[in-house]
Amino acid sequence: MFTAIREIYSIPRDANLKLRDFPTLAHVIRFASGKRPDLAVTVAIAPPAIITADPIGDSIKDKVLEIVVEKTGYPKDMLDLDLDLEADLGIDTVKQAEMFTAIREIYSIPRDANLRLRDFPTLAHVIRFAHNGSMVYTPSPATEAAPARPILASLDASNHVPRRVPVPNLRPPLAICKPTGVTLGPGSRVVLMADQGGVGEALTERLQAMGVEVLSIDGAPDRDALAAGPVHGVYWLPALDNEGNLAGMDLAAWREALQVRVKSLYTTMRVLYEQIAPPGTFLVSATRLGGQHGYDDA
Repeated sequence: MFTAIREIYSIPRDANLKLRDFPTLAHVIRFASGKRPDLAVTVAIAPPAIITADPIGDSIKDKVLEIVVEKTGYPKDMLDLDLDLEADLGIDTVKQAEMFTAIREIYSIPRDANLRLRDFPTLAHVIRFAHNGSMVYTPSPATEAAPARPILASLDASNHVPRRVPVPNLRPPLAICKPTGVTLGPGSRVVLMADQGGVGEALTERLQAMGVEVLSIDGAPDRDALAAGPVHGVYWLPALDNEGNLAGMDLAAWREALQVRVKSLYTTMRVLYEQIAPPGTFLVSATRLGGQHGYDDA
């Protein structure tokens, strides 16, 4: 694809270009328009979610973003409309359902039993859904004198959406835990992405004392190093580090944290998929959510 794009737009080859830096079609289109700014006016990255000159559309966009901020805690300036709700923002299907319930209540959009959350992967899709649904009930100029439809600003309806809420529980004794089938010792090789708090260092010492070879990842995963030998398991620990108050993070810091905690893990497991699939292998990913899965007061 990149070769064809370079040929069409006469873009010189860049030896430093890495395909992993262009994971979506939007990135690829931005690459072409960035290399040929004289053509940028003819390149559309994606269909607009709303008509920006439309004050009604702007108000719908603002209201949808306000709902997302309330439901997720993300600062508004972090909410890029092209971000994937689940992959980029970590908004699970329960939260997505709550958002759609709130939007339907506010704009009196009837429930559609055929609506599928996977058809609305980004904020742009959600805003378009709200905009299209509200247009169905927008009075025409001939009926403009009629009483305006009341806008329900309450999000109480979302509280009635069933969801599972984790509760603290004591860790059971090892004697009643199900065996994992994993045996580590001399000849075993594991990959470890360490945290900054010392857990990874302590784990490495313990594994090496057992004769296990530990391949530590520092920064971006090296595909060649990962594929250089057999791997029996993966420990992913960076999410043990406290990233601080989300509201105090800028967009660059948040994206860096997401890259280390989630996207680098995805890259690593794509390389190791065949090796970590058989019985007796494992992936352990640790987090510091405190056992409440994000539902605690903090």
